[in-house]
Amino acid sequence: MYIPARWSPALYRLLQPAYDPFAHLVSREARRRAVAALDPPADAVVLVAGCGTGLSLPLLADVLHRGWIEAIDTAPAMLGQARRRADACRSAETGIGVRLENITELPFPDHTFDAILSAYVLDLLPPAERRRACRALARVTRPGGRLITVTPALARRPGDHLLPYLARLFPPLLGGGRPIDLRPLLRETGWRIAASERSRNAGLASQIITAHRP
Repeated sequence: MYIPARWSPALYRLLQPAYDPFAHLVSREARRRAVAALDPPADAVVLVAGCGTGLSLPLLADVLHRGWIEAIDTAPAMLGQARRRADACRSAETGIGVRLENITELPFPDHTFDAILSAYVLDLLPPAERRRACRALARVTRPGGRLITVTPALARRPGDHLLPYLARLFPPLLGGGRPIDLRPLLRETGWRIAASERSRNAGLASQIITAHRP
């Protein structure tokens, strides 16, 4: 079941108070691995496409020294916490911008970013919007740039089924997310897959994909 777009602001206002503890529980290791895989140059311009409450911002700020992080999301309730995190971890050398934008209609010029991180966002979108988002991400990435995606992974063992099963019964549990394999779509929309790995936290198996822009 997909959460209708018109419900998203209300849903994330409802989830926001409990979002961080739950997200840390089920995705902490996957986020850490995703930032390690992103491996941006010290002065990179990085897009966090779907930043939520900004859980990835401190991790990224730790690996950038003279760069810029642009964080976007469509949920105003999440962006307040993301801005507070940005304020806490930005420095004189590393700037962080946080703004309300849609991943399917990115307002940035072509080839703006050296690297993009999108964690637990593309799985929220209906297939047509997911395709538009992957194309938009390719457009704003510089040739040779890197994209890291994190999504709930398709089940491989019995324990991987529990949280996705509960989410099917009660979609707000994962914010409307569902297990997917993004690799075919990424290839279709102009990305070259470099690596794929899995991470597991508290009953949620996550797939971390590294892709490059030719």
